[in-house]
Amino acid sequence: MDKQKDLKILWLYLAKRDKKGVQILAKLLCREINPISLSNIKILGLSPSWEGKIADTVEQNKIYWEPWVQTAATFDDLRLNLKARGYSNIPVNGQPMILVTPQVIVNINNFPKQKNMVQKGKIQ
Repeated sequence: MDKQKDLKILWLYLAKRDKKGVQILAKLLCREINPISLSNIKILGLSPSWEGKIADTVEQNKIYWEPWVQTAATFDDLRLNLKARGYSNIPVNGQPMILVTPQVIVNINNFPKQKNMVQKGKIQ
C-alpha cells in the first residue's frame, strides 16, 4: 500500500532539440525521478504492442524531437518544470498521444544512472 502512495505520473514526452516544443506521448506510473533523455524505449518495460507504437512515433520524429521521461504529480507541475528548463510551446492540456491502458508501473532500476554535478567545495 505504501508503494502505491509513492507512485507519481511518469510523463513520456517528445521535446524539440531546440526547446521550442513539447508533445506528450504517454502517461505511466513510477517512483519519482528527474528528467532523463531516453535513448532506448525498451528500458520502460512496456508490452510489445505499446512499445511498438511509441517506438514508431519516436522514429518518425527523431530528426527534430528527442524522447524524455519525467515524473510529476500533475500536468501543471510538468508544465512549470518544463518552462523553468527553458521549453516553450508546451501543450495546454496533458492529453497524451498514446493512451496506455491499463496504467503501467515502470521499474526505474533499468533507467540510466544520473550523474550528479557537485560544486567544488560544497560537498556535504
